[in-house]
Amino acid sequence: LTAYNLACFTTGESREMLLRKSLALDPHMTPTLFSLGQTLMHQDEKEGREMLELCVRILEKRLDRHLITPDEARRLINAAGAIGRKATAQRARAWLDGQRDASAYDEDNLADSRNRESFTTKD
Repeated sequence: LTAYNLACFTTGESREMLLRKSLALDPHMTPTLFSLGQTLMHQDEKEGREMLELCVRILEKRLDRHLITPDEARRLINAAGAIGRKATAQRARAWLDGQRDASAYDEDNLADSRNRESFTTKD
């Protein structure tokens, strides 16, 4: 994780080196797979596409198991879009949109505080 964090503040060869070090430590770290994969894709490297494909496979499994976070869903949308997996990107977008529509307020799940004394007195 530290190598990835350092890579976020660098550019060029040192960024690529730190991202590769991060992958050596954790080959399934999706932020690293996405960042390095995207960088290498811009250089027309086959390796970059392979990294993005692995990133999509990992995040798609998390999406299927309902274990994905909003940040991961955004990463999945971008990675899937970069390799032409439009249906996967649309599924992740639909999940993300559903999360935004879900209200934190649920009238059926509220505590009744009309009798506050019962909350503050000991029996």
